[in-house]
Amino acid sequence: MNNNTAGMKGLFVNKYCTDTMNAIFNDKYYIQKLLDVEAALAQSQAEIGIIPTDAAKIIISKANVELIDMEQLYTASQHTHHPLIPILKVFTALCGDAGKYVHWGVTTQDILDTATVLQVREAFQALFAKLITLNQALCNNAQYHKKTLMMGRTNGQQALPITLGFKFAVWAAESQRHIERLLSCKERLFVGQFSGAVGTLASLEEHGFVLREKIFTILDLKETAITWNTSRDNFVELASVIGIMASTLGKIGQEIYALQKQEIAELEEYVAPHTAGSSTMPHKKNPFLSLEVVSAYRVLKGVVGEAFESLETEHERDPRSLNIESDYLPKLFQLTDYTLESTIHLVNTLGVNESNMVKNLNLLNGVVLSEAVMMKLSEHVGKAEAHEIIFDAAMESLDQQQPFKDMLLNNSIVSQHLSKADLDKLIEPTNYLGLTEELIDSVIKENQALWQSAQLDQYLKFDSNA
Repeated sequence: MNNNTAGMKGLFVNKYCTDTMNAIFNDKYYIQKLLDVEAALAQSQAEIGIIPTDAAKIIISKANVELIDMEQLYTASQHTHHPLIPILKVFTALCGDAGKYVHWGVTTQDILDTATVLQVREAFQALFAKLITLNQALCNNAQYHKKTLMMGRTNGQQALPITLGFKFAVWAAESQRHIERLLSCKERLFVGQFSGAVGTLASLEEHGFVLREKIFTILDLKETAITWNTSRDNFVELASVIGIMASTLGKIGQEIYALQKQEIAELEEYVAPHTAGSSTMPHKKNPFLSLEVVSAYRVLKGVVGEAFESLETEHERDPRSLNIESDYLPKLFQLTDYTLESTIHLVNTLGVNESNMVKNLNLLNGVVLSEAVMMKLSEHVGKAEAHEIIFDAAMESLDQQQPFKDMLLNNSIVSQHLSKADLDKLIEPTNYLGLTEELIDSVIKENQALWQSAQLDQYLKFDSNA
């Protein structure tokens, strides 16, 4: 796999990347994974008696990328487009006489695929840990802002009162489902490849199954019933699940971006003192972090689409699909890791303007509680008539920009059944939050149970360097 895609983070080029993924997706790190597989192969073959034990010991001792002359390797790679032969030539020479037993009886694809799984496993674990961090941050905010009153909006319009904690709880519930999806996905993902040229293990005959089991035990990978040379669905499933997960990040970024507009001004991302938002307008405090979360997610969606191109394969091996993986997998993890880190920072440092939330709740003079009044009036005159009466009163209030309560009191049918005290109670936002607190508590309780589950605890302690 060509891992130069990641590169170093820059101001403009490779902007959406992280140190975490740069450390995993680079040439030297991937070559080390290739050598890890070759070492596991040699150790397993020696245990079975296929190659001499002394040769295997030398191969294992030399399977260190720091011993590889990278300049020599790059020079050798200029003479062939083969992804592994230049590495094998340099590694074989490094092993001396034992070099003749390097890569014994196996095919390139087995080594490349298994090394890629090892690489992806480490990247997956890093993402997974950050997703849990985000999930906990969302739950913390849901709890902290359980009673922070704000306007709920539907179709871009003011609808009914909610709390900021409720909004965070919805995001927390989504992130919980993403955790569960990824846990399910990994069960099919961390599977090694050892099947020979066309998948039949012909070159190893009766040793094939035993050797495969030993190699994957060393590498802590699962076995597969049959080759997946031309079955790239597990990687594409991962890309799909990550894409779904990242949609929540994009949504959080977009919502925070929208709620920072001065006309709303309910949320505000942290901006360091003396940080200029514009080169020409000194008053600007631009939402750079939230907009970058949204932008990174939009790019990520394209990478997920690219992953599906690897599913179309011919015959028993098709490197055209494999070459696509070498491009999209690093980008997938880079973009996702960047977006996760940015969203965590955004959520943890978010400013909340409660006074503006209250102001916006009162912006339409009480008509946003029309449903509450309608439901109460329905007890006396029926739903259809109540809806018509309250609709007329709400429209009159909006048109004249007068208090909704005054329009209601001027209606003879309303005043016949509902007193001024009744209306004061009905149009008080805190009285029409439904089961908001109970729903928030339910989400937090479910997530706390997930954090404490044996499955999650065991996975977080998983040794990716096994």
